[in-house]
This record gives sequence, C-alpha cells and structure tokens, in this order.
Amino acid sequence: MTSPDFGSHWPLHSFQHFAITECEKSSYIVETGSSFQINGIIKNNFDETGTTYIVIKLAFAENQHAEVLFDSDRDFTNGQKQSLRFEVAQNSERHFSINIPVDRECVLGTLDMRLELWSPGRLRYPAQSLDTVALFYRSPWGNGIDLISPDHLIAKAFFSYSWHSPEHLKWINELAQELALRQIRVIMDRNSVEFGQELTEFMEKAVSIPVIIAICSSSYTKKANDRKTSPSGAGYEASLLSNQILKGRFKGQIIPVIRDNPSKELPDFFNSALYLNMDVEHWKAKPLTDLADKIIKNNHLT
Repeated sequence: MTSPDFGSHWPLHSFQHFAITECEKSSYIVETGSSFQINGIIKNNFDETGTTYIVIKLAFAENQHAEVLFDSDRDFTNGQKQSLRFEVAQNSERHFSINIPVDRECVLGTLDMRLELWSPGRLRYPAQSLDTVALFYRSPWGNGIDLISPDHLIAKAFFSYSWHSPEHLKWINELAQELALRQIRVIMDRNSVEFGQELTEFMEKAVSIPVIIAICSSSYTKKANDRKTSPSGAGYEASLLSNQILKGRFKGQIIPVIRDNPSKELPDFFNSALYLNMDVEHWKAKPLTDLADKIIKNNHLT
C-alpha cells in the first residue's frame, strides 16, 4: 500500500527496519520563549549499517493537528538539520538528544508531537520531490506538551539533585511538572543550561534563586558529604549550598526533600534541619502542597 504523504515509489511497509523505540521529553510543561529536549533511541533492525534523518513536528491537539506549528525540516537551518542525520550500525541502537525552541509569541495550549524517520535523501531534495526519498517510520501524534506563559508564574525554585538513576530523574521531572501546574518555575541543569554555558557557572548563578530545593537521595547525601573528593555535579552544588548556609541563608530558603533515601540521612551541613519527606506513595498530596506553599511563601519574602 502506498502512502500519498511521501511519494508513490516508496511504500512505508517496505522500510520498517528503522524505528524509534524510546522517546521522552525533558518537560511536559514548557514556557513560551524557552526550549525543551527530546531524548530517544533509534533502532536499526536491518543486517546492514544504515543512515536515517529525524523530522520533528509539533501541532495543536485542539484542531486535530491541522496546522503544524513546528516542523524541524521546515524551520531548522541546514546545519541544524544535518545534526538530525544519524548512522546506526546493523541490529543496533543509537541514542539521540534534540533541543526544540518554543517561540515567545506562541499561542498557549497543548501541543502534540510526531517523530518521523526518513532516508537522508530528504536533506538533498526539496520537500516537493518526496518521490525521491523514503519514509522509514512515523509515530502517531501524542506526548502532549502544555505551553504556559512565563508571565503567569508566581514563584521559582532551583533543584539541586543527583543524577544517579533514570527512575530518580523521571521522578524529579514529574515533581517539576507538578510545581509548574501550581505556577512555580523550576530551574535545573537538565532544562536550563544554555548551549556553551559551563555547568559550574550555571550552578553559581542558580544558588541566587529565592528558594533552593535539595533533593536528598542517598546518592546526593553521599556526594554532598564527600564533596571534597567530588568537585563536580551534586558535590559541587553541595559546596555552594554549604556556603549559603554558613552565610545564614537557610530558614525556608533552602528546603531539604527526602526521596530515594530509606535512612532519611541528610548531608552533614544541614545538621538537624527539618525536611519534607516525599519518599512516600502519596507524595502528590500533603507533601507536594506543603512544598509548593513553602516555595511561594519564601519567594515573597525575598
């Protein structure tokens, strides 16, 4: 069966050896004028090394995707499009990470995303000549992204945390999304470090944010207590937080949160500080409400 979308010579079912097997976004709630990342895996099920070209499309769910708001093949520069060309070894996988900008003047609403894998010929031929290229894979529309205006945000907080497992990062992202629904902007290295910016420079600026949430997993606590031998990442952030505490900045402005930490041990520099326990099944109930209230209250105190 031939798909009219991509040319009469290339039936889609003949080229299914490429597929995207995993895909996630850095955030489900995105401010206009900012950006978000798409991370995923391309799988080559063929017995030969092959090359494919990713196309990302965003469209509003409300009008059944009738108008494509963003199309990487249309809106990216030639250099950016070349970076979406991936060679994948036979019967292997290839990870990808793509940064998607969101225009400051973009209409607010829920965007759905579609990913496509094309033959690299699409980079050489105009879009009108789709008979000359092949579509390997097309995802359904989905993975909604809620666009919000930064003008609607009432507070902000910085997350200090440890990258110790995919599950922990997924939970941190979920917590950030829940806070965004409460009009709180979360700043963290995963979605806020600008291209070319040093991570340490970002961290040093971030500790000036009104509220800092230290997500104290067992891994974070260990790195914080060993920060003299762990000079980067969570260890470096912990050194900055320790200095802030020594300067007297603690009451409500630096909030320890327990997660993935069975012993509930805090970094030494927190001493006997009270913490919010989110290492519970129903963390979206009272613990989340308490955290949001503390963030908003202490934003207004600074």
